[in-house]
Amino acid sequence: MKRNVLAVLALLGAAETARAQADLEAGKKAFNRCASCHPAPDLRLRWDQLWYALVPGSVCAAPAPGPGVSPLDDRRPLLAYLAAESTPRPARVDAESPITPDLGTVTANIEEGYLHLAPKQEKPKKNQPTELLTGYRLVWKKDEKERRRPLPEGVYFVRRYAVSREDAKTGEWTILATGEGRSVSVKAGEETKVTLDLDVTFESRPSLKGTKITVGGLFKGDRDMGLSVFRNGRRLEVGWKVFDGKQDLAAGGCAYGAEGVFSGVLDLQAGQRIGAAVAKYHIDLVAFRLKGNSRETPIR
Repeated sequence: MKRNVLAVLALLGAAETARAQADLEAGKKAFNRCASCHPAPDLRLRWDQLWYALVPGSVCAAPAPGPGVSPLDDRRPLLAYLAAESTPRPARVDAESPITPDLGTVTANIEEGYLHLAPKQEKPKKNQPTELLTGYRLVWKKDEKERRRPLPEGVYFVRRYAVSREDAKTGEWTILATGEGRSVSVKAGEETKVTLDLDVTFESRPSLKGTKITVGGLFKGDRDMGLSVFRNGRRLEVGWKVFDGKQDLAAGGCAYGAEGVFSGVLDLQAGQRIGAAVAKYHIDLVAFRLKGNSRETPIR
């Protein structure tokens, strides 16, 4: 009897291991859609925890619909893959990383946060998976004396950066930027300074098509990288109103799509006509400077 029980337990354990491995393979395949933009997160860092928490509801991470399977169910393997210890991710470089003569060093205007630098990716061949973004994640903590971060000599590209700032009244504000940004050349024995534009650029894009008004826009960071803003761990709310020259027709909030892209929708009633309508955006941003388009933009 005891041998039978052990055999059953062994079979169950093997089945569970096979199921977990299948989930990781499915998650890896799902992440291939994201791999050209996003590195796998380091969940020891609160900035990557913010991004990881967005994955279950992210439009970008939504899988192709399958019979009998909800989008959330399809994301479970993706979440498991991103959290797995075996998943390739950028090497972490911090104040404890040794600086040796054969390495160059990088400093950045990031008081608290990180900078992800990766070599330029080769365009994948047809039907080949996208190469995972690895490279190096340079991490800074507040008030550290050593600001240099060692890297092997080479040319890198900024693929992500995260910056947090504390405001006495409103709490912690964080920006996360993703994309293919500026190039950074590192030479052995030399220090390279990276000065990012840490302002938030707002670009309004309202439009009218048929009976639907889309009050859209996006946030951009350094070198037009897509950017998300968080206040105390929650994504910044963007409110809107539509004004037709006489009165506000409607108001609402925006939902997010890809990194930094947001939109709200107003469906006009049958036969309703609007003249010189204007989209008004409400963005209450503290700790980072907001620049770019006017927050009142004609709808065309």
